[in-house]
Amino acid sequence: MKTKNNTHLSGNNKERIRQSRLWALLLALALCAFGLNGCGSSENSSADSSPSAPAESEEEASPAASEENTSASSTGLPSISMADIDWSVNSAVLDGERFLSLDYTNNTDYTIIALEIEFTLKEGVTEEELAVFDDLKERYDYTDEEIAEIYITGYNYKMAEPGETSSTSPCTIKSTSILAQMDQYELTEPDMATIYIIGNDEKIYTLYYDFLSDMFGTSSDGAIDCYTWSDSELANLLPQPEVPVLIVSYDKETYFTAYACGVSAEDFASYIAACKDAGFTEDSYESSDTYWANDENGNKVSLSFSSLTEKMDIRVTAN
Repeated sequence: MKTKNNTHLSGNNKERIRQSRLWALLLALALCAFGLNGCGSSENSSADSSPSAPAESEEEASPAASEENTSASSTGLPSISMADIDWSVNSAVLDGERFLSLDYTNNTDYTIIALEIEFTLKEGVTEEELAVFDDLKERYDYTDEEIAEIYITGYNYKMAEPGETSSTSPCTIKSTSILAQMDQYELTEPDMATIYIIGNDEKIYTLYYDFLSDMFGTSSDGAIDCYTWSDSELANLLPQPEVPVLIVSYDKETYFTAYACGVSAEDFASYIAACKDAGFTEDSYESSDTYWANDENGNKVSLSFSSLTEKMDIRVTAN
């Protein structure tokens, strides 16, 4: 996934504050892509706990495609058609912010936990048409060369079971915090889709769909288990979340981190209550999307939740 450091954000404080409401939620998405493509630590104590580690299965997924626009099928690897993902880009509003949303309905037979689509400029776009990006040059110091290579990325990191629709997920300019607008999007066309999907073997596969060649491919990193935990001392201080997708990011002697997908606000509140029952009640802070507290031995738990991604982050640090 292409990522650009957001050095162009040099507008006034009011603009930065407005954008930060969405950007705070998008940052982890743009940089980590759910941790499925290399955001995990290679130093984890267990290979099964590493989001970047290949699946330890007897038969690994291999890139393949077919004339029928269908992904390959092997042990556990989902066989889907891109036509079964009914996606669209629509105008939306969240927290008073206007933006474009990548929405999709999952018509496959599998659970999709995330969808990304990158949109690049159509061939033959004129300099006059590119004037819709002039605001980027005026406010964020983009050059003409950067505008000529502009792209828009749509992120939807909400889980969708077969038949479900997922919406309200922003599209941004060049994977930055800058929200894309409709007149800009209309100059682009879909280039590459990334689909995170659960196979019949309860592993998460990363599929790529090339709109240009009408072909599917898979990640060379292989698949990962969709639910992992640890038997480490720190992990055992916490209740094990009852969620559909749980990935351990770091499992070290002094700190343990994991994240859960497909989490509702009610799920988050329930997990906070479970952590309180486990003894994390001292020096606490609680809000609708955050909780932190110490136990009687000074170990600290930190929880955060995003309704935009339906994702919960879990961290416990040793005293």
